[in-house]
Amino acid sequence: MQSPNILVIPAYVLIVDDDSTRLNVLRDRLRDAFREHDEVLALGSVEWLDKSQELIQHNPVQVVLVGRWTGWEHSEIRQALAESYPDVPFYFIDGNESSEQDGAPGRGMFDTNPINS
Repeated sequence: MQSPNILVIPAYVLIVDDDSTRLNVLRDRLRDAFREHDEVLALGSVEWLDKSQELIQHNPVQVVLVGRWTGWEHSEIRQALAESYPDVPFYFIDGNESSEQDGAPGRGMFDTNPINS
């Protein structure tokens, strides 16, 4: 049991991926690894776009994991996320780009899918 004097800051992770299998597996693995007060939001790209303004206002997202967005290029995704979450790092998890190609400071990408590692 935690001491009442310890400040616990919840983690808020957003996963946006149109690959529903990867989305569900990653969400479940993160939820299993996190504490009960941490939150993992897992959405498809269309669902994120529909709810993005509400999510931005009410969820203090600390990191975004980005999978495939049907019909989007990585540069378009990067721009949309940078505008929505200017101070939040995001990581591409679909393995289609390398970290060196990401010019945004403080942002990076996984070179491979962490689920298959």
